[in-house]
Amino acid sequence: MSLLSVTLILFAHHFVTKNIKNKFELLKQLNKKCNVKAIGFKDNKDLLLGSIIVDTKKYPNNKNVSIYFNKHVNWTEADLFLYEAYFLYPNYKKYFLLEYDTIFNTSIEEFFPINKYNHFGSNIFNNVGMSWEFCRIYKEENKFSLGLEELASIGQTSCIYINNNLLSKISKEIIEKKEIYESMFSELRLGTLVKKFNGYLIKSRGDIDEYISWTEDGICVDIKKEKYFYHPVKTLE
Repeated sequence: MSLLSVTLILFAHHFVTKNIKNKFELLKQLNKKCNVKAIGFKDNKDLLLGSIIVDTKKYPNNKNVSIYFNKHVNWTEADLFLYEAYFLYPNYKKYFLLEYDTIFNTSIEEFFPINKYNHFGSNIFNNVGMSWEFCRIYKEENKFSLGLEELASIGQTSCIYINNNLLSKISKEIIEKKEIYESMFSELRLGTLVKKFNGYLIKSRGDIDEYISWTEDGICVDIKKEKYFYHPVKTLE
């Protein structure tokens, strides 16, 4: 199968506002060399027209994780967007996932080293311990759980890139060995899968923690910068 040279950008969202519509259009305008598709879960009632809709039934179940945090199960499953995109569109060279609460003013190729690596994340951890609650939940809830030395985290599920070769292996693994990856928070699951097939995780930029965090308190947004991607920025929604 010949691969398309363009990148598939996935715009993950779970509701629609005027600002989200505008952001999706801006993403397409700034990345004209890429194909940009909106994506969301089947349970989401309001999605952008033409969105890829993910039915989670064929994937590992994360219900036990969501119960701990009193969240909808989809909150724990953002990594499924990448696998579903691969199964539906297996002929792209590169896949890039961006969440709706990310703001930006430039293309992904101008900000990220997408042509340098086979994948990257933001706040990565090649080794995680039982002190991390998601790791502890996984070990407690899954009798088929992997050893601690095999676990890793790829950080926030926004601004993650994986190439076709690596994503194909990961996507097939999560279906074929589904029971191993249940009760596994998205960042832990994806990081562990990347580590399994690549040996280690790569950080996109040395200064990425200035731009990408888990909470708005973790970054200092400066929209006067020439080029930026910031996550999360929910106050602008």
